[in-house]
Amino acid sequence: MSAVEPVTVSEAEALAAVARLLGRLLVREVDRDFLRTLRTGVVASALADIGIDIPTGNAASVVDGLASAYYSAFLDPQRGVALVQSLAVEGRYEGDSAVALRQLAAEAGLEHDSAAARGAPGDHLGSILLLWADLAVRWPAGARALEDRHLAWARRPLETAGGSHAFYGAVARATRAFVEPLAFRASWGVAGGRGGS
Repeated sequence: MSAVEPVTVSEAEALAAVARLLGRLLVREVDRDFLRTLRTGVVASALADIGIDIPTGNAASVVDGLASAYYSAFLDPQRGVALVQSLAVEGRYEGDSAVALRQLAAEAGLEHDSAAARGAPGDHLGSILLLWADLAVRWPAGARALEDRHLAWARRPLETAGGSHAFYGAVARATRAFVEPLAFRASWGVAGGRGGS
């Protein structure tokens, strides 16, 4: 059984926890409080297991370095990789995908706006992962619908970002490893996807 085909509530919750962590890492740069969380034993160990090493050193210096790396990896208009579906697919913000994600969230009784996405666009990949995490536990059919329409586009930007700064490159590679099986099962109709059995 693939790691992306939860058959129990506890497996769905475990995958949701991974999606929440990756989503949070992508939505905005690491601050001091989040760095403290990332450095806790169980979180640091889980991240190391998926190839993400937490930088060591003085917290203020690490946070400053990660903020600069986040800007370079994801926000710099010349070198950064935009992780926003509407921008990647339609060339503009707040496109059809953002509207579709809000509708999907509303069907599940969830809020999915900029505030729920910690200030990021609703179709930012980090926001999409945060929504997927909620759907995977509350409404698996909704999670599969999200997989069908809102993950495959991320392959190229994650591949590009995977070669960036050590920390965010590792985050991009781990996110790609998490997202690709979900997008694959949705697009090819394998068991668990909308087109599958």
